[in-house]
Amino acid sequence: MSSPPLHLKLRGKSGLLVTCFLAALALLLLVYHALNLHSAHDSSRTLLDIFKLEDFSLKPPRIAAAEPPPAESPPAKSPPDETRPAESAPAESPPAKSRAAEFLPAVSLVVLKRTFAALSSFQRKSRLPLANVATFNFGPSVTNTYAHYKLFSLPVPHVPESLTWRDAYPVWVNESRSSCPKIPEPNDPDWLTIIDAIVAHVPCEEPRDSWARDVRWLQHLLAIAGFVIRAHRPWLPVVLLSPCRPPPNLFHCSRLVRREGDVWLYNLTANGMLTRVQPLGSCAMAQPINPAAPAPHRVAYATVLHSSERYVCGAIVLGHSIRRTGSTAEMVVLVSKEITEESRRGLREAGWRVKEIERIRNPNALNGTYNEWNYSKLRLWQQAEYARLVFVDSDLLLLTSVDFLFAFPEISARGNDGSDFNSGVMVLEPSDCMFQLLMKNLRRVRSANGGDQGYLNNVFTWWHRLPESINTLKPTWTTDPVKRQAILALKNRWFSEDPSEIHAIHYLGLKPWVCYRDFDCNVLHPTLHNFANEAAHKRWWSVHDSMPESLQLFCMLTSHAKKEIKRRMKRSKEFNASRQLWDGKFNDPRRTLTGMKSGA
Repeated sequence: MSSPPLHLKLRGKSGLLVTCFLAALALLLLVYHALNLHSAHDSSRTLLDIFKLEDFSLKPPRIAAAEPPPAESPPAKSPPDETRPAESAPAESPPAKSRAAEFLPAVSLVVLKRTFAALSSFQRKSRLPLANVATFNFGPSVTNTYAHYKLFSLPVPHVPESLTWRDAYPVWVNESRSSCPKIPEPNDPDWLTIIDAIVAHVPCEEPRDSWARDVRWLQHLLAIAGFVIRAHRPWLPVVLLSPCRPPPNLFHCSRLVRREGDVWLYNLTANGMLTRVQPLGSCAMAQPINPAAPAPHRVAYATVLHSSERYVCGAIVLGHSIRRTGSTAEMVVLVSKEITEESRRGLREAGWRVKEIERIRNPNALNGTYNEWNYSKLRLWQQAEYARLVFVDSDLLLLTSVDFLFAFPEISARGNDGSDFNSGVMVLEPSDCMFQLLMKNLRRVRSANGGDQGYLNNVFTWWHRLPESINTLKPTWTTDPVKRQAILALKNRWFSEDPSEIHAIHYLGLKPWVCYRDFDCNVLHPTLHNFANEAAHKRWWSVHDSMPESLQLFCMLTSHAKKEIKRRMKRSKEFNASRQLWDGKFNDPRRTLTGMKSGA
């Protein structure tokens, strides 16, 4: 009898195992064949390199081997001799190790391949020719390795070791005689307008508790942004190789096409970058405030109320002051569920569009503290129906219009402490990607002061300084008696005159609506007497009195607020700081009246 066919012998469990073995053997042969094909193009690639590139879903550009690349037509302009693009690499390229050793220490060959792979993927998906590629801050071997492109080398200016971040963002500037920080700028090569893409190496020290404040890192990024602007192309793909995230408001997340590790692929526009690079720090503040571009179509003033109703009165007076300046811009207030419907009605009557939000907890705050929910301000970046917002804290008063701020880039604000900005008035550009970025880094990026302002300063280390007049702080902190009197005299004039030289007053310390209108009650507090200013106090109440009576009712004193004033007056007598205010007669009618719920 003849033996049964082979497929009958393989029936059952043993047959299944043999079948799997044969399939695995066939798969191994296919992988071996594929590796041999890859090695014909690049003998230095390992299986790990291939799978890393495949994870990125990018096809690496062809690397010069025995076969020269196809001939390309010459560009319209020829670069000078010292920057002329390299010719095709010779048939015998040097070993991979020697090539990698010539690169800057922070750049591995695999990462460099990924960098160019990102560019190759963009070219393939966009179906646009990217023949001329400018490299920035790479070693000379790149020209031999990536002959697939016609490579040009952009100049990298020297940054003096003495230059620090504070030079770009000084603590104090003379706004009447301001000058531009001296950050070296590269000269533009003759061939800049013919490039199709930029590939740049931007090393930095990986920040431990904040995003980079490395002036050399910033200078490299500004140089790249300048090349994008002066290349005069409608768009330009830029690949950055850097362990540090570029400033998100300079290289905006909405222009980020793809990220893989240290590789950042952006598609940038000249007009978009132009508005983001100027002004730098204190530069040109002595000049009239003129934006570099017109304001976008839909813009709005914005403020945030959460957790309690203490600032409802302030927000209503703020809204009224905005309308008094003649502004017709939209006004939107973000409120949490703790703000009652009664208060929301008053806000609407004052001109605010009310939008409810869910609060965001400050990860650095203890339960029940004043700053527990102040990260709710991050919800501003979710208001993507607006192209730009001018955020104004509800303890500010606008004296003259600041509508021109709608044409300024994110983040524009006045200086605060050191190289930080004050977030009381700031320009921002809502976008979902920026909101996601801010939320993702809540625990990774430390807040400089434990609150939202410190967090935003460590995210947006690149910002645009506005003059003090945009957000004039009420306090006078100097301890020098001569300087103090001079500053007080100047501020009293600013706060009293109409029209004023300044645009806004920021009421730090105890707020006017929690004091009797007769005097600034900061003078009663032993640690807040520097926050007192009678001229600013009277100015706030003059705006309050110009509101309809229906809105004034939202600024009535609660029983708790009245007790607090009496308690402070009693303590001030003990500290001898009251100037006999407790013996005076007060004319504030709110002492005996009760109105609607107020945050006072």
